[in-house]
Amino acid sequence: MPLVHDLRAAARSLRRSGAIPIVIVLMLAVAIGAVTAIFSIADAVLLRPLPIADPDRVVVLWGRDEARSQSIVEVSLRDLAAWRAGPNSLSRIELFGSVNWGELQIASPGEPFGASMNAVSAGFFDVLGAPPLLGRTFRPEDDLPNAPGRVILSGDLWRRRFASDPKVVGTVLTVGEGRDAKPWEVIGVMPADFRVPSGADVWIPLGPALAAAAVKYGNADDVRAMYAVARLQPGATVQHAMTELSTIARRAEIENGSRDSTMVVVATPILKHLVGPALPALFAIGGAAAMLLMIGCMNAAGLLLVYGAARRREVAVRFALGARRAQIVRQLLCESLLLSLIASGAGIALAYASFGAIVGLAPIEVPRLDQASIDARAMLAAVAIALVTSVIVGVLPAWHHTSLHLLPELQERAGAGTAVAASPRVRKALVAAQIAAALVLLTGAGLFTRSFVALLRLDLGFDPTHVLTFRVTGPQGAAAASAQGWSLVDAIADRATRVPGGIAAGAISERPFAHGPIGMDAGVLLEGQRLSAESSARNPIVNWEVATPGYFAAMDIRLLRGRLIAHTDTAKSPAVVIVSEALARRLWPGQDPIGRRLLTYGAPGDASRPGWQTVVGVVESARYREIETPRFDLYLPYRQAPDPVQYFVLRLAGDPAAAVPALRTVMSELEPRLRVDAIATMTDIVGRVRAPWRFSAVVVSIFSMMAVTFAAVGVAALVAYAVRQRTREIGVRMALGATRRHVVTLLIKEGAWMVASGVAAGAGAAWMLRRSVARLLFSVSPDDAATFTIVIVVLSSIALLAIYVPARRAAHVDPAIALRGE
Repeated sequence: MPLVHDLRAAARSLRRSGAIPIVIVLMLAVAIGAVTAIFSIADAVLLRPLPIADPDRVVVLWGRDEARSQSIVEVSLRDLAAWRAGPNSLSRIELFGSVNWGELQIASPGEPFGASMNAVSAGFFDVLGAPPLLGRTFRPEDDLPNAPGRVILSGDLWRRRFASDPKVVGTVLTVGEGRDAKPWEVIGVMPADFRVPSGADVWIPLGPALAAAAVKYGNADDVRAMYAVARLQPGATVQHAMTELSTIARRAEIENGSRDSTMVVVATPILKHLVGPALPALFAIGGAAAMLLMIGCMNAAGLLLVYGAARRREVAVRFALGARRAQIVRQLLCESLLLSLIASGAGIALAYASFGAIVGLAPIEVPRLDQASIDARAMLAAVAIALVTSVIVGVLPAWHHTSLHLLPELQERAGAGTAVAASPRVRKALVAAQIAAALVLLTGAGLFTRSFVALLRLDLGFDPTHVLTFRVTGPQGAAAASAQGWSLVDAIADRATRVPGGIAAGAISERPFAHGPIGMDAGVLLEGQRLSAESSARNPIVNWEVATPGYFAAMDIRLLRGRLIAHTDTAKSPAVVIVSEALARRLWPGQDPIGRRLLTYGAPGDASRPGWQTVVGVVESARYREIETPRFDLYLPYRQAPDPVQYFVLRLAGDPAAAVPALRTVMSELEPRLRVDAIATMTDIVGRVRAPWRFSAVVVSIFSMMAVTFAAVGVAALVAYAVRQRTREIGVRMALGATRRHVVTLLIKEGAWMVASGVAAGAGAAWMLRRSVARLLFSVSPDDAATFTIVIVVLSSIALLAIYVPARRAAHVDPAIALRGE
């Protein structure tokens, strides 16, 4: 077969070709390996269909009020009723918890454990088109306020805790302990790949959950603690649905007395919602990997031009002996195919070896990331990339080397034939293109790195080092808002400080970054104001926290004025609050906030709130939700708040992780039935929040360094090739009196034009693409002049150095030898 013959001939040719094919394989292997690894992540997270019916038609809904700095306004039952009655762009709307609602404490069968739960309306699984693996999903009667306890298990929990028992459906679980124990029936098990929302171990009906919370929250219809999920009607668009629902939301606000409503409804495809902030990072590194592959291809093509220069006479002889151009092109393409296939094999090995490290850098909240692997799909992708690469790499050199005129090539002892006149243009274009692409990558890496450094230097308002956070669950609940619960909270904090190295301990209702942008929002009314649409629009929404006296010392949140929460702040003493510095400046600019009074509303337990609260302290502003956006924080004493604390924080002198066994011991000594869970160090929590920025910065920086290396090698090789073509010219110049310095200067000047062209093109491309990475930047402008300047100077210096080395070598050639031939 001609193809087999060409492949054998190509293999023989490459074996005797020295180091250039090896360099080509190494560069392509690195580039193909990078693309394969990133493809594997994108394939698992983005490309493989979600385990729901027609996911492109499913959207997640919530509100947004930019005027009040609320990026997310959760959905209530009242909103759901209005939306269901209004729009015709949605075929069905259901609800699910905006965050997982704590843990369902399952006491039996077997060892007690906590399962992360999410409350959903009855039609949640139906609107998604997600059938259960076993049993059934919820029915309307399960969603009634007084319905008996029913639960659906995730496939992962079913495997971990129930040993994949197919008879689990119908099992009655004991939830809670002692007098709080209640029976819950398992009615279904979802498939292992169903993870909506992320992190849910069990799903419970929304109706009974809201009915139980109504005692504390007031009217269950007004509780905003959910997202809506809906399916678009055929022909409807996401934008159409947003417009319809926003109109309904504004109308409802006006009916409630708000004349200047700024509420809009956001609809986002479910995949985008699940992937969240990691999506721009995935696109960024995917683009970086593709650009690295492009640079590798250009570099390989340039090196094949160099490699083919020594074969011009061979090609000319084959033409003279009657070979057709198609035959020679086919063999040259076979050589590039062999190089690409070998590189793909090495690239797969590199991807496999580095995959764990790349995944380790990725944000752990990315859904289905644990399913990513270098599997058969990834290998097929690598082979496909190799086939495309072989064409990209091989076409230009094959076209160039088969376009030579025969007679000049056979007669010339040195130099090129007449067709070689095109070579300088091709060579200069390759050099400029490599520099341009490398500059784009290096600019992105510079912006991402500066952004990540800014995040590392960011003052969080607390010190996360040496802080352990945890939750304690027990028979009565370790943090119930009652005299018994408060006493237990005090005892837990006291015992925690007895752990070796313990310095301070406290508790908070929501630890920093517990639920991303979701938290407990409350409106604020100042003394002298009355609750109205005007006051609601004027005053900010605050982040509402319940704290114990020791919390501020444990988190190292500085007191700026007044005093902190004290144990004497009880239900029988005057109601007090602590405010953050940012909130104090916003509410009372230029005034002393101590002694001022305010009233919060729209938070849990409004009916039982003690009324006006006096500001007794101002603390440093801390970041509790989005790390990039500070909120206005308000702290209530735990003995005056209707909501309990949930998380404990312990500051230690040493490694927090090493203190976990001792912590469990002291808790069991306090009460054998207490369980310590949700353990994490604040350093790890902050690290997870920074992960999307770290992922982009590290991966794109690595790719950019590879790109710069590729570009330097390619530029040096192509300049060396050009210098060899001009060996006789250089000899003539030196024979006529030119010094080595003059020769080096001449060659560097010519190379500098190529570098300048590449830098100009790359800077223009980077400038046009800068807005596409703006969402990934923190405290750094995509127009950052310093980054552009540094990148241009660094890359230009490296490129000029790559030109200087072969130029200097050419200047040291003996003129007599140069004039005798190549």
